Amino acid sequence: NSTGKVSMDDNGICLNLMNGHASCETMSRNRKRHYSNGSKERDAKRSRTESQDKCMSWEDLPEEILSTVFRFLSNSDKSNAALVNKSWKRVFSVPSHWVYFDINLTTITFEQGLDICKLISSEIKELTINSETYRLTSTCQCVSVRVLVNLFRALIDKEAFDIKQIRLLNMSHILSNVDNASHDLVALMTILIKKQKNLRYFKLDSVSMTTENSCDILDALTGKISVRSLNLIHIAKRPDEPIMQRLRSLLRSMNYLENLQVGNVALNDSVLGSLALSVSKLTVHILNASDPPTLVGWKFLMKINPELKLKLVLPRQINMDKEDFENFLIDDMAVSSVYLTIDMSSMSFVHQVIAKRLKNTLKHLNLSIKGNVDVSEVFMAYSGKGDDCQTRGHMTVSAWKVRN
Repeated sequence: NSTGKVSMDDNGICLNLMNGHASCETMSRNRKRHYSNGSKERDAKRSRTESQDKCMSWEDLPEEILSTVFRFLSNSDKSNAALVNKSWKRVFSVPSHWVYFDINLTTITFEQGLDICKLISSEIKELTINSETYRLTSTCQCVSVRVLVNLFRALIDKEAFDIKQIRLLNMSHILSNVDNASHDLVALMTILIKKQKNLRYFKLDSVSMTTENSCDILDALTGKISVRSLNLIHIAKRPDEPIMQRLRSLLRSMNYLENLQVGNVALNDSVLGSLALSVSKLTVHILNASDPPTLVGWKFLMKINPELKLKLVLPRQINMDKEDFENFLIDDMAVSSVYLTIDMSSMSFVHQVIAKRLKNTLKHLNLSIKGNVDVSEVFMAYSGKGDDCQTRGHMTVSAWKVRN
């Protein structure tokens, strides 16, 4: 709720964390207004007492409670930053409990970033960094880059080399720059990745990376045989040959890769041929449907791995005619899942193609459509007859102005 409070009584601890940015004084005023029916003196006394409760007591919480609180703070950094601000050092004074680390660079100051770097633990297992710097001024963006540089340097200095999951989100405004700070950041990022001993999951969300930065990060990931899941949707958005060459080397080196999420422009024949036999799940995000992978590569991939579970995610803005779309969704690809969010006014044939070409293999369909179209064919083909009904997974259709 909007009235954050930390209180202790004989029965234990009650923790309510606020959802918005508000200082303790602001919350005190809000609470005072809320209880305006009482006397002013009683309300003022109550506000002072509860304000003290809200801002007190972090250092008094036992360590076993702190270890639980940290988990909630990591998932609610933006909401709790103001509440925690006054007791920042005391809250983060037990670095041995830092196992899951989730930071949003838009919610902390440079000084708070320095405090984190001093106290950060080498026992971190999951690292998530959200850099929504496009919301900030250029000056604040520079501060965020400096915080991130210090953070990666601290992780390296403290030998945090047993991280299982790394998620780097909304990094475009940082990794697309060519200044010295961004160069240092990528250099430290690649060192940290190379040093990891048991990295299982890696996600990099950066739409507009430079070719040089993309190549450096792909080089750092190459040879990490422990990796099971890779999300590189945007890292190879442009089919530059240096990027494609490194992507092929990366895939050849990952013998135990189970899940790969990548844009279709990266899946040319040579890259598809480099996919390891053990890849069991392939999520393809159609970033440029006017240039889909050729059928030769897809057929080869399905031949060497007939059990592959393929999920296609199509954007709203897509430019393919019916013949191209049919050819792309070929029968022997054994597509198991299709996620479509599309305006049917521009591609009214999509549901017909699905019904016609995928009725024997499709297990999961999530279809979000817009436009005055008849989707009865999809239901007819998807429901099947007899034993076929038992082989289906689930189907979700959300639509506007749908006939029948």
